[in-house]
Amino acid sequence: MIITVTLNPAIDKTLKVDKLKPGELNRVREVDIIAGGKGINVARVVHQLGEPVVAMGFLGGDTGQQIDRFLEKEGLARNFTWTEYPTRVNMKILENDDRETEVNEPGQVLPQDFQVLKNSLKVQLKEASLLVLSGSLPQGVPEDAYNQLMKLANQNNVSVILDTAGKSLKLGLREKPYLIKPNLHEVELLIDKRIDSTAGIYNAVDYFIGKGVRIIVISMGSQGAVFADRDELIWVKVPEVEVSQTTVGAGDSMVAGLAIKLLRKSSLEEMARFATALATTYVKTGRRDKIELAGIKEIESQLTLEYLK
Repeated sequence: MIITVTLNPAIDKTLKVDKLKPGELNRVREVDIIAGGKGINVARVVHQLGEPVVAMGFLGGDTGQQIDRFLEKEGLARNFTWTEYPTRVNMKILENDDRETEVNEPGQVLPQDFQVLKNSLKVQLKEASLLVLSGSLPQGVPEDAYNQLMKLANQNNVSVILDTAGKSLKLGLREKPYLIKPNLHEVELLIDKRIDSTAGIYNAVDYFIGKGVRIIVISMGSQGAVFADRDELIWVKVPEVEVSQTTVGAGDSMVAGLAIKLLRKSSLEEMARFATALATTYVKTGRRDKIELAGIKEIESQLTLEYLK
C-alpha cells in the first residue's frame, strides 16, 4: 500500500476571465473548484490506476470538509488529521491567452496537530510499503517536518518519495529519502550551479547519490526528464503534445507513476517509461479521470530514451 501525506492541501479555485484588468472590476465567466495539494493529487492518480493508497495530511473548516467530500465521492481512502484552522484556498486566474496568475494562501495548523498526525502515521505505516511526502509546509509545523516523518518511515522499513523544494528538500536529504523528483531549476538552486550540459547533469546526479538518495528524477518540462541511480542514467524525451488545459499537476502525475513502479519493484527503465508517459498523458487529456492504461501505453511507444550511463 502507498501512503501520501499532504501537509498543506488546498481548495484550488480557477477563475476564467477574458482579460485580467488589475485595479478594475473583472467579470468571471467560469469557475472551476477542485481538491488540491500535491500529495492528494498523487493519491488520486494512484487510485485511478487501481493501486491501494491512503491519503493523509491536514484538513480544517468548511474548506477541509469540502475537500473530504470531493475525495469521498471519488472513493479515495483517507485518514486526515483535523485542525481548527480552515484549509487554505489557492486562486488561479486564467485568461483567454492562457496567461495564468496565481494567488496562494500560506496555510496554517497548530503545533500540536503535527504530533497527532505523526501518531496517526505511525499506525498507518505498519500496513504500508511506500510513503510519498509532497508539497509545501503550512505555518505551525517545524521546518524539519518531513525529516521527522521520514524517520518514522525508516523505523518501519518503508521507502520514501520526497517531492518538495527549497529548504524542505535541503533538510530532507539528511534522512536519505529513497527517491526525489526536483525540477531543473530546483536542482540548480540547491547545488548552486547552472546545469546547461550533460556534464552538469552527471554532477547533479552524483551530488544526490552522494547524499544517500537511491533514485533521482530531474524533471525538465518539454525536454522530458532524467532518471538515475548509482548504475544507470536515462534521459527520457517526450513527444510534442497539445496541452489540453494546463501542465499544472503533471509533476504529481509523474510521482504517482514513480510510486506505482516502486511498489511493483520495477526496473529504472520501466519506471522512467511509465512515469513519463503518465505525466504526458495527463497533459494531453487535462483530467485525471481520463487517464487510462491504453493511453499511457500509446505515449510510451512515442518516447525516446537516451542512455547516458
